[in-house]
Amino acid sequence: MGTLKARWRQFALMIAICLLNVLALMGGIAPSLATNPPDIVVIITDDMRTDDWPVLHETRRLIGGTELPNFVYTTPLCCPTRATLLTGQYAHNHGIRTNKPGWPDFRAHEPDTIATALDEGGYYTALFGKYLNGYDNRTVPAGWDDWQADGRQAPKSDNYRWNGNYHTDELRDRVVSLVSDPPSDPLFLYLSFHAPHNPATPAQRHRGSNVGPTISRKDKQRKRTLLAVDEAVVAIAQAMGPRWDTACVAVLSDNGFLLGEHNTTGKSHWWDEASRVPLLIRCPGVQGENRVAATADVAPTILRAAGVDAWWVLDGRPLQDDWSREAVLIESWEKESSGNHRRPFTGLKGRDWVYVEPEGKRPRYYLLADGEREDRIDTLSNDEREHLAAWLAELRNCQGADECG
Repeated sequence: MGTLKARWRQFALMIAICLLNVLALMGGIAPSLATNPPDIVVIITDDMRTDDWPVLHETRRLIGGTELPNFVYTTPLCCPTRATLLTGQYAHNHGIRTNKPGWPDFRAHEPDTIATALDEGGYYTALFGKYLNGYDNRTVPAGWDDWQADGRQAPKSDNYRWNGNYHTDELRDRVVSLVSDPPSDPLFLYLSFHAPHNPATPAQRHRGSNVGPTISRKDKQRKRTLLAVDEAVVAIAQAMGPRWDTACVAVLSDNGFLLGEHNTTGKSHWWDEASRVPLLIRCPGVQGENRVAATADVAPTILRAAGVDAWWVLDGRPLQDDWSREAVLIESWEKESSGNHRRPFTGLKGRDWVYVEPEGKRPRYYLLADGEREDRIDTLSNDEREHLAAWLAELRNCQGADECG
């Protein structure tokens, strides 16, 4: 039934494109963006921090584009973020709230992702690397034409080995093989690295490399793993040639990572180190600015670039549109990260403040001006507190961009 439905959608899309082209030739209207869509490349790292970005020097040079410094990870944890990137929905809507069980709970959503939408819109869709935690890599989800996923999702000591090679280099070579002889259809490439996830193992050639200032030896090893990612992006850009120059390219992490800040390590926290890491994007119509953007905005942005509409509800907004939000919903259900206790929470993350309601604790309010270190809830008036609490209550179960802001 799903296949038949997909075929009807594809048929309807083809008819619509033909009609638009005919009207354009008659001087009626301009052709749809879908008649000449760009290649789309999404590159995802794992547990990358804001201060890791300088290591990706060549990546930044080759992409150029726009850096969004106030890019918020609405659920700062791997599996929920990846589900959000694929669906454009918050975790409370797509249902993937922790890393476990992960993929089995996502199967019901797999017919409704950017992969299925782009595939039906005429894209050649290809995934390389990490998908969702716990997935069975013998099963190819709907919408993917080329499926080269690494099935080992748990953080093991051999995470940086795949098929007998250094993991990042294996991914690089597979992608270069594809883009060196690319399909004639527009390409949607979803490339997901393990780096710099712990236990971080740099490539042999980078084990003594200088990566600038670091917090600790662990941080230095993390950053060294990103050197191979930087090299991989260079190789892929060279292999794509002119198609790279016109592609819509986005690079982001799946969450940030604390390295001792606020006396804790890991992710699944409202602190900036875990929940705010810049997005780098080069895509027609996306402008550089300091607005509060979020992981839920990535899928709508990709679909807008492709000229393809979603048939499911999107919670985010295209970054090509002119909108602003004062704050974005953040939410977490994880109770432990890197051996450290976590309190599930919901909250509001603004440009220079964060208001959170941790499970079992009174609400908290922090300003970025003090590094989110001083709880300033007592400085707010009763009206201000009630406003924030009511605002959060409205967003906690929001659905759709109009409700979610």
